[in-house]
Amino acid sequence: MKKYTNEKGEKLVVYKLNELPSFSPERVAEIEAIADDQIDTSDIPELDEEFWQNAALILPDSKERLTLRLDREVVHFFRRRGRGYQSRINAVLRAYVRAQTLAEKKANAQNERR
Repeated sequence: MKKYTNEKGEKLVVYKLNELPSFSPERVAEIEAIADDQIDTSDIPELDEEFWQNAALILPDSKERLTLRLDREVVHFFRRRGRGYQSRINAVLRAYVRAQTLAEKKANAQNERR
């Protein structure tokens, strides 16, 4: 749990998913039984034209299909962890690219200072 005050002076509490209290099946049933028109939404601002003028559509990065030869032990390592192994390989490669890009930027900045 993290408590903080935002720019508007509002006190907020942020929970991680594993910190949320669990609801009993009875409480879940009570909540699901509430009709939509009975839910108080007065504290939720309407999304006006100004909101939509400043909104931006952010599309996920597209993937490129390719054939890649990897060491057998590398493939087995990721496959043993189940579904999504290709996404995990991609995440590792992405982290490497970010680290290398950052290192290159730092090196270039140091070279420019000389």
